[in-house]
Amino acid sequence: MDSALSTPLEPIVPTFPVKRFTADQYIEMIRAGILTTEDKVELIDGVITPMAPAGEEHTWEVVFLNRLFRSVWDTHFLFVQGTIPINSVNVFDPDFVLVRQGEAEQQLRYPHADEIDLIVEVAKSSLKQDQTRKAAAYSQAGIPEYWIANIPAKSLIVHREPSPSGYQSIRTFGINETVTPLAFSDMSVRVGDIFGV
Repeated sequence: MDSALSTPLEPIVPTFPVKRFTADQYIEMIRAGILTTEDKVELIDGVITPMAPAGEEHTWEVVFLNRLFRSVWDTHFLFVQGTIPINSVNVFDPDFVLVRQGEAEQQLRYPHADEIDLIVEVAKSSLKQDQTRKAAAYSQAGIPEYWIANIPAKSLIVHREPSPSGYQSIRTFGINETVTPLAFSDMSVRVGDIFGV
């Protein structure tokens, strides 16, 4: 495990007074139309934070992930940049999430962390935050597997074994290596296919 990548950053501490929000308050703002898809924000450590716009590479990598996982569509819902409450102070819009299909009532609410088998963030400018704040939040929420598709390095950083102190297993896979997702033992994903190479 590379401890330099797994150490979470300190909570966001603005240099001026701010009002922090809970995940429930943030979701109510979405429901009330105060926040819309045009706002391009997430709730990070209770602070409404702008998201970087997705570039061409980022957009295509999400498309390639969608194609790679089409064999699980019968058992899982695929969320692409959909809103996911992670805990009481974090609501993220991950690039790619696989949610186990459940009862009909599941479709009347946002997914719960314990229904998620895999989260993938596609990273370029967001790499440091994805490796620190988001990795810590996903681990504390018990997300069993979290991948970061690192655009500049054309590599895949695979996080497993979540714990309150962070993922206990972090491994980087190169472009010609393959990864078998924990929830899909019959699947083998070549890292280069995520990047279309």
